[in-house]
Amino acid sequence: MEVASGLSLLGAAAERGSEPALFLGETPVSYADLAPRVRAAMAWIQASVEPGKGIGVIASLRVETLVLFYAAIELGVPIFLVHPRLTSDERARLAELAGVAIAPESLDLRIEAAPAAAAPIDDEAPLAVPFTSGSSGSPKGVVLSRRAFCAAADASAANLGWRE
Repeated sequence: MEVASGLSLLGAAAERGSEPALFLGETPVSYADLAPRVRAAMAWIQASVEPGKGIGVIASLRVETLVLFYAAIELGVPIFLVHPRLTSDERARLAELAGVAIAPESLDLRIEAAPAAAAPIDDEAPLAVPFTSGSSGSPKGVVLSRRAFCAAADASAANLGWRE
């Protein structure tokens, strides 16, 4: 299976609608169920993030994290992944270092506004910036492009297998 360079949940929702996009335990969540939440998160990002800036996302195992991730992907807004165990001071230092605001963990995604259409996105543009552990000094951001994410997904599918 080759991952499309578009990396679009909204595109997948148009193509696969009621098919499962993810599972919460044994409970499937369809692409169609995620799409309105992604659109709401897109509207929030467009209203809250300065153009040309990224967004800090606390990387926790929650659907809201994925929704923000998908929304940022749709908009071409780089995602700065923040470890959930960091203290508020450590999070603030990373946000300052990266020049981004960190999305609240309890973000209300029932926004009524529709997001503006996103422009085409360059596959070489930054998609995510996870931070190193900082074991040899301050944590450093590692810039990963959309193409790098697609290559990693393709490699995982080839080496670990794939199932619909």
